[in-house]
Amino acid sequence: MLSEQVKRVRETFEGRLVEKIANPLPIGPLQLETIGELISFASSHESEHIGVIKTMNHAVKSTVSTK
Repeated sequence: MLSEQVKRVRETFEGRLVEKIANPLPIGPLQLETIGELISFASSHESEHIGVIKTMNHAVKSTVSTK
């Protein structure tokens, strides 16, 4: 399912990245106003989660292997 996500996003939003969204989204100091800004923020945010999960996984494996 996730492997198809890039294809679906591309097909749905191709050529529309500068299109304004109906309700701008305030996130901290940011004001996301276009489809492109929203996708960019979501991708960056998701990357942070992936980094945290990888770090936690590494920490758990290191703890288990030292016992």
